[in-house]
Amino acid sequence: ADVSYLDELERALRAAGVPRTRRARILLEFSDHLVCDPRAELGSPQLVAERFAAELRLVSTRQARLVAFCALALTAGSLTVTGGRPGGIVYAVASVAIVLGGQVALVCGVLALLPSLRRPGDAGAAVVVQRRVGTALAAGGAVVLAQSVQAASEAGSLSAWRTAAAFAAPALSSVALLLARRRLRGAERLTQIAAPDWSWPTPVLASIGIGATALMAAGSTWTEHSAFEGLTRGAVEGLAIALCLAGLGRRLGLRAASDRQLAV
Repeated sequence: ADVSYLDELERALRAAGVPRTRRARILLEFSDHLVCDPRAELGSPQLVAERFAAELRLVSTRQARLVAFCALALTAGSLTVTGGRPGGIVYAVASVAIVLGGQVALVCGVLALLPSLRRPGDAGAAVVVQRRVGTALAAGGAVVLAQSVQAASEAGSLSAWRTAAAFAAPALSSVALLLARRRLRGAERLTQIAAPDWSWPTPVLASIGIGATALMAAGSTWTEHSAFEGLTRGAVEGLAIALCLAGLGRRLGLRAASDRQLAV
């Protein structure tokens, strides 16, 4: 009966996403309990596994969030590697991708900080944080890809060492992002629940969008000394915000799938 219980517990822990090394320690601890007291009431294997998964998911999610921030910071820093003489449609498209991807990564990274992760019962918050971190990492990956395209397009205008640096920077960022994604995947395996139907109030979202658009328009007008340039960039910024909210709002917990409005 004892062996059967440990077998069931091992299967339940695996199904709950508990890592192999942690499963081994848990099984060893429970085996010792059964050796000391063969009649010990240890609880349902499924319930025990869920309790361990609940404790681990918050720790893993916090760690994944921290690693992702470090990887994204490294990616942002790699953009400071200066290029040669930019030009051409390929370089221009890659530049737009870097700007948009960088903005999405920044916004998702900031959003990932908002839900508090304090109790094992905060599983819903963990799901939202994981989705936001995952989206930020995907956007960071798009930035790295665009950066690599830029490096390839300008390689002929750079010296040997600057060419090497232009390719090494996105390569290093890619490794960091992949490591962060692997850490996030471990947290996701521990969080096998449906995402909560969260949303932000529409007036709050509208105010943020209008404020960001106005800030872009005013800043561009000031730096470019052109009202037309400011209005154009402001309009592009507003359109980008609207498209991102429409496409990613539900995944990021900003728009609810139902009519119910729940504040983060």
